[in-house]
Amino acid sequence: MTVMIGLEVGWSGKRRTWGLAISGAKLSGLRAVELGWVSAAALSSEEAARALKVLLGESDGRVILVANGPLGRSRTPTQRRVVDGATRTGLFAGRAQPMTATEAPSQRASEALFDLLDEAAGKGNWMPWFGEGPIPQTGIIVTETNVTTSLALALPPLPVEKLPSRARPLRRTKAPLLRSKAEHYWLAGGNRIAAEILDEKSVVGERDTTRSAALWCLALAQAVLCGDGALLGDAEGVCAVGPVHPDWAEEVARVGVQAGNAHLVPSKATSVSGTPIELHVVEPHTSVSLDADDGADRGDGVWTIFSENGTISSSLNPWIAELSGRQTVKLFGLTTVTATLDPAPANPDAPDERIFSMQPASSYVEGIWSVGKRARRNLLAVATELV
Repeated sequence: MTVMIGLEVGWSGKRRTWGLAISGAKLSGLRAVELGWVSAAALSSEEAARALKVLLGESDGRVILVANGPLGRSRTPTQRRVVDGATRTGLFAGRAQPMTATEAPSQRASEALFDLLDEAAGKGNWMPWFGEGPIPQTGIIVTETNVTTSLALALPPLPVEKLPSRARPLRRTKAPLLRSKAEHYWLAGGNRIAAEILDEKSVVGERDTTRSAALWCLALAQAVLCGDGALLGDAEGVCAVGPVHPDWAEEVARVGVQAGNAHLVPSKATSVSGTPIELHVVEPHTSVSLDADDGADRGDGVWTIFSENGTISSSLNPWIAELSGRQTVKLFGLTTVTATLDPAPANPDAPDERIFSMQPASSYVEGIWSVGKRARRNLLAVATELV
């Protein structure tokens, strides 16, 4: 029996940014969501290691794991890869722009993935697969994808100007601000494609970004195993993909198929409703790890978007929805400031929205808004790290 697992490699050791999805088994006791015969959960790094160790320990056959994160031949990638550069140009530009494996954030993600697998499976008890020859018939086989890239390929190339970005997110009715291209692709049809591959309709309704990434990885594991998926790239690095829209055929040929079959399927994209809003991103005065999607650093950080009154709301900052009580953060803008966030009174018109006030606020927010006035923007994004 072959066990298939999807893994979203997290960028934070504290928050639940690791995603795990499995079919035919349950992730019990982990706040997992049961979607028919599929189970998915958003976990901390420690929870992910424990859960994966249990799953691997219970398996008595082959395991195929697809991870959304860089996977090199060594713990720390040191060589540039064809797949990284090739999927940043042509039709990919502006639609899916992965970082190169040798950049520091990618190296940290690769190290985190290696450490997780070594802890869960035991060092030397799992093998990276780069598509040399047929997929191994035994053991714990791990291969890589880039969720944004593989989701983009499954749909027709969408207009770049309609895709969200860090500085131009989509404001939606009764939903968090949409800034991730991967999440946009999921809502535009990736969820339906994953549901078809996994033969589980309830997958369509998943909205959590971390769980949906893990579910897409799980769908790719299924596709690759059944011959309906492929590994793009070469022996130094690959990106697992599932169905590919015919409009991407020339781009796929340019990147190169290392293993499997680039299965052409003329899928349709669903319009994702929302109003684009223009943010002014206050660039850090010093180098800092950021989580900003599509070619940006996936470090242990987030972006804080300030409201006009200087408060921080969950409608603009989904990451605060899971916080409780006073929090300490470090803000990287014109200067570096350590501040505290305190829960503020709820908005009676939006009782489910979380609001935090910041101390010290006055001088920092005044400085931020002076930048906003010069940039003619009324919403500002500042790099933030949880302390």
